[in-house]
Amino acid sequence: MVVLLDHSCQSLHLNGHMVLKFCDRRFATSFREDQKSSPWTPDIEQQYQQFVLNGDASDFVVRLDNSDGFAEEEGDGFSIVQDETYLSTWMRDFYETETEIYNTLRDIQGEHVPQLFACLILHGSSSMHEALSTIDLLRIQS
Repeated sequence: MVVLLDHSCQSLHLNGHMVLKFCDRRFATSFREDQKSSPWTPDIEQQYQQFVLNGDASDFVVRLDNSDGFAEEEGDGFSIVQDETYLSTWMRDFYETETEIYNTLRDIQGEHVPQLFACLILHGSSSMHEALSTIDLLRIQS
């Protein structure tokens, strides 16, 4: 998402257009299309929350992490909640990889690559399971 700042912040050198990346399965429209996953809906969210809260998502993530090629071989047969879990782990991996790249390229940010201003992890209600209430964000100068 490209955003335009209404008020520049000269002390932080923030002005003009910025890129705001949401690394969250709920906003991953293009990735959902590429994976032939269902569009996100509140009903899917409710099913996913139950899958996480009853512990089945943790078991599924272990299978994803420990079985090479599991997602590629079985992905077409994933249930809706397994798809959501896969999307969630994929988006978390994407966020971690992207932040690692920007940290590695710190010395040339703003010259040869966009400057990363902030990495944020937004936590929701403390009564919710962390997997359900976390949104990862990257804020990058365009």
